[in-house]
Amino acid sequence: MHAERRHRGYKAFGLGIDSTMPLLAPVEHTGPVDVRVELEPLAAAVGTAASASAHVAWTDLSPEGGRFEVRGLACFEATLSRILIRHQVAPGHPLLEPYLIGRVLPFLVSLRGGFPLHASAVAIEGRAAAFVGGSTAGKSSLAAALVAAGHHFVADDIAAISRPDQPVVEPAHPELKVSREVVAATSPPFDSVRPFPGSEERVLRLASRFVEAALPMARIYFLSPAEGSDCSIEEVSPSAACTLLVSNYFGLPSIGRRLVGLDNILDLAGRIAGAVDCRRVFVPRQLGRLTDVARRVEGDLGS
Repeated sequence: MHAERRHRGYKAFGLGIDSTMPLLAPVEHTGPVDVRVELEPLAAAVGTAASASAHVAWTDLSPEGGRFEVRGLACFEATLSRILIRHQVAPGHPLLEPYLIGRVLPFLVSLRGGFPLHASAVAIEGRAAAFVGGSTAGKSSLAAALVAAGHHFVADDIAAISRPDQPVVEPAHPELKVSREVVAATSPPFDSVRPFPGSEERVLRLASRFVEAALPMARIYFLSPAEGSDCSIEEVSPSAACTLLVSNYFGLPSIGRRLVGLDNILDLAGRIAGAVDCRRVFVPRQLGRLTDVARRVEGDLGS
């Protein structure tokens, strides 16, 4: 017989969360509940071990939900209002929360009609600027440099966009994952730091620099590597921006095409691209230039 677990309230990606699993990343929340997170033990599979690079797969996808399986760790059974974590490991295993926050909650954003964009975001003068790109594009690094410059933090890796005709960014959680080298190069004012399980990266807690309310989108920046050491910024047409937004939609094609539908994603992306100015930023590879890139972005937003 399992002891009754305490329920805790959190908020992330605009979702009110009631969870029986204590969470480190999201801010605490006492308002309305959109989704309940519950734990249930599951017999461990023989010969498997949980890791940050474990095999993962989405199955049983429908407009009402889906199953996200992480071999050797857990199966996350998600519906619009409930996530059941059937875990093969201890309920406090450090990898359960990263998969919940980084994969399953963005899936719910998608189910609920939002646009989960592969981007980090900061607040500059009361509006959100999003930095879009792949896993090595530098979006988290640039966010760290802008936080170090005095701006507030909104999201890392996934920026949840709602109201596509007048886009706003729903704050994710006050944690930013970057390398030790980025921390040394930018020196953002974090509250605490901890290692990310299974990697050399560090998780910076930025609660004192975090925006908890949804912000109107000021600009979307698509990050590309610069050929040399200079940063440059150029305009992106709405049609080109639409294509780039679609390609950076969370879970495309495994989730987006099968669940939301490409036509719906194109419609959302087109409406966002038509409402927000978009730019391409060519980012030098040298970490020592991050501060310069942050200044260029500040100047562009002020223009």
